Amino acid sequence: GNSFAANLLTYPNPSGGIFEVRYHSEPNNTLQRSLTVYNNRGEKIITRNFTQTKTKKKIDIDVRANGKGLYWVEVRDANGKRLGMNRVVVQ
Repeated sequence: GNSFAANLLTYPNPSGGIFEVRYHSEPNNTLQRSLTVYNNRGEKIITRNFTQTKTKKKIDIDVRANGKGLYWVEVRDANGKRLGMNRVVVQ
């Protein structure tokens, strides 16, 4: 099944440019992940590497410097496989 949306949550959405990304993983997994934020033109504006140590990981993101519009948040595993993708509206 497609569990992308279930695993990845962005809140609040729409936002004023500051939002948190919550990623849910299997329990007892300590895994390297990468989070990338793209703007509407597909340009990477934020890349963060993190280690998933808890079932729920929360990451704060601030895109205010990049203005209003549509953003995409993507989480990948250490091998570059996409685990989830979400659209974020900044007003």
